[in-house]
Amino acid sequence: MRGSLIPGLLNTYRYNANRQQSRLRLFETGLVFLKEDGEILQKEMVGGLITGKRKPESWCNIER
Repeated sequence: MRGSLIPGLLNTYRYNANRQQSRLRLFETGLVFLKEDGEILQKEMVGGLITGKRKPESWCNIER
């Protein structure tokens, strides 16, 4: 039972960064279990992570 989508996104980022992939656009959806007022609630969540330059590296793109 996971309480957040963030650890999965960070593991995926680390895996790709170790393979010199710096421009990433990741997302994940799934069930998250939260504790509120002594009850465990199950919620569908979406999380995302964006890193790297806005545009792919190319000879015609100006560095920003």
